[in-house]
Parts: sequence; structure tokens; C-alpha cells
Amino acid sequence: YQRRVRELIIFQCSKGPRKSLTREGMAISRRLSAAMAGFLVLLGILLWARPSHQWTAPQGMDSVAVFEHLHRLRSWSTRERVSEGQAVSPERVTVSAGRAPTSITPVDVEASVNRTCLSGMPGVGRPPEEQLLERMEMWSSSSTNTPSVLCYVLALSKDLTPIQAVGETWGPGCDELVFFLDKVNPKIDQSIQQVELDVFGDGILSDKAAVINKSMAAIGWLAQHRAHKYDWFGQFNTDSYVFMPNLREYLLEFDHTDPFLIGRRFTVGEMKEISPGEWATVARGHGSNSTEDGHPSGRKQHNFVAGSGYVLSREALTQVACTLAGTCPGSEGPPVEIPRGNWEDVFLSTVMAKHLNVEPFDTRDECGAERFHPFHPGVTPFAIKTTPWYREYSYSQAVGFGCCSVRPIMFHGFNAGGLRQFHKLVKRVVKQ
Repeated sequence: YQRRVRELIIFQCSKGPRKSLTREGMAISRRLSAAMAGFLVLLGILLWARPSHQWTAPQGMDSVAVFEHLHRLRSWSTRERVSEGQAVSPERVTVSAGRAPTSITPVDVEASVNRTCLSGMPGVGRPPEEQLLERMEMWSSSSTNTPSVLCYVLALSKDLTPIQAVGETWGPGCDELVFFLDKVNPKIDQSIQQVELDVFGDGILSDKAAVINKSMAAIGWLAQHRAHKYDWFGQFNTDSYVFMPNLREYLLEFDHTDPFLIGRRFTVGEMKEISPGEWATVARGHGSNSTEDGHPSGRKQHNFVAGSGYVLSREALTQVACTLAGTCPGSEGPPVEIPRGNWEDVFLSTVMAKHLNVEPFDTRDECGAERFHPFHPGVTPFAIKTTPWYREYSYSQAVGFGCCSVRPIMFHGFNAGGLRQFHKLVKRVVKQ
């Protein structure tokens, strides 16, 4: 119909008006409009008459069991529809236990048993990050120095705009914010603290080849100048966004006088015990049987913490610094050789596991959702399906909103403008 109408119009425009063709075109247009109206009416009737899906809880099932059953149903439904490529959004479920059915949302069910586990997929029409943030919370009892946190960022002096974006958004939430640079930049706002580190090749070598040396130099500087003052030391990037109140709340669960490496725990492979107390990294499927890491494979993993952001306790910071320098009391020795490269996260994790017997902590919440995220919040809900290396390294395999804890600590992957916009969105959307 539409093609025929276009042909008639084109013909009329080129040949001049003809009454018979005009009448025919108008008749076709009327029939097309009537058909569309009929289709919309039929669609409305079908939607109105669609039966509701109701599940009735057996007598005696308590609220926790009800929630767990519904959570399994939602998880199964989400997996099925995601596998078919369909968008999934949180559904309303009807639950009745010996009384009239009550319509509740997943959030209502979760709140009733003091558990908040997110589920569903972002819908169309609005940015995924906005839909994700609407479901998240910020710890409202946060205050500075409870516990005390110093944040430090490795950057280059030329990164003027990203540095100032951090200083204007989440950075002021730290008890102290330090930028370690190749050289001090006088154009950077004077309220932002800059520390120049003398690291060979910093800002010169390609492919960020000086990152490991720079990161270890920063740890040494902090151990010497700030270890007496703060409980925790968080390394983040200029493209990170940190929810400082949620970080403080989470750190209250730990003792800073013990060595901790806290961040997004990844697995780069498996470990096999080749002799008592001696381990070697092996290919997946060949590691020693172990439930220690809680990995679905049931084998010992070679873990590391993602470099997008991690936190060291005061004890971990001082022990790493003296281990690298070979000056730890009672175990003096040659300094640890520091290689060139940009994989400081793997190097730090290896040093702590080998010399301090400390591995990255499992930072998932009680729902199995992650708190630290190496991707932008608009990408995170889909990352398991779209990014093969992430699917291989990640403990959590959740797709959709279930990827994330209701109280996140960090996202990563912003440019300076995006960081400012996201900060405004957090202030407007996240529940305080």
C-alpha cells in the first residue's frame, strides 16, 4: 500500500493532477489507516486480556524460602530470555500463602527478608547506567576518618582535565587525595596535591611500560610519609568513579592492622601444588582440587586484583614496601626485582601471595554480586556476554542488574566529561 501510494504521488507530481488517481490514492490511504487502527485495537485487547502468572507458596513456607524460590524463578527466566536475545526487565510477581494474593515487586520481597539482590535487564528508552543507579544505595552514615582512607592516583602531568575532574567529583570524599605524576603541572588547581616521582621512563616509554615501577614507588612513598596517618590506602585511576561512603562502610568489616588486598578479584588461571608448599600456575582444568577460593570449577585459582582500583590496609602497605626494598625486620634480603610493564595489578598480587601469604579478598556481597567493577556502568550489565576475557577471569557470571551489588564501590572507564556527568547522575538518582 505504501509503495503504491508513493508511486501515485510521484506520478501525479511529474504528470500533473488527475482526479481519478487522486481518488484512488486517497482510498488506499484510508484503507491503510483503518488497517493500522484495527491492529492497535486488537493489540490492546490482547494485552488487557493477558492472564497474570501467579505462584502460590505452599503452607508453612517462610518469607526467606519464598524469596529464594522467587529469586530462582527470576534467575531462570532471565537466563532463558537472555539466551534468546530478548531484553529482560524486573517483573511483578504475585505471591499468596493462605490469604488473598498480594502484588509485590522483587525489591519488596528482598526488603522483607533484609536482602537486596538485583535482577533483570536494562530496558530500552533510557541509558542502562541510569536504570542501574536507580536500584543502588549510598551509605548514609558515612563520615571522614571513619575509617580513614587516603586515595592515590597514578597519572601524567599532561592529564590536566581528567585530574581536575577527579578533584571535582568523588575525590573530595577521600580524607586525602594524592596524584603521583611524572612532574608537577603548575596549571593544575593548587588545591589538588601533586607528588613528583622519579621513575625512569615515566611519561616517555610507550605502552605505559613504567606503570609497575611507578605503582611500587608510590607505595614506597606512602609507607614513608603517610602510613602513620591513615588506616587504608586506595589506588584508583583518573577514569575511575568511587563511591566513597560505600567504600568506608565496607572497610569497617576489616582490621587495618592485618594485611589485606581488597578490590575486584580475578582469576588468571589455576594453581597446582607440585611439592608441599610449592605451587605453579597451570592451564585451566589442571589445577589442584580446592574449595578455598569458592570457584565453580572446584580447583585452586591463580588470583589477582584488577588494577582499575584496589585498597591496601596500612599493614599491607608497609609490608609490601619493606618487602620490595628488602628491609623487613627479621627477613632482610636483596630487593625484589621490579619488571617493566603495565600489569602492576598482577605483580602486586603475586608479591603479596608469595612473600606475605596474602591473596586478593573475595569482595562479592551476600547475593554473590560484585562491588568493584572494571567497566563503565552502562557496559557492566552486559560485559559477561560481550567480553570474552572478562567472562574467563570473572568469578561472577551474572548478566543484567544482578552483576552489581546494591551498594557498589567503584566503576571504571570514564572520560573527564563522562565522570562529571555521572557524578551529577549519582547525586540525583542514587538513594542516600
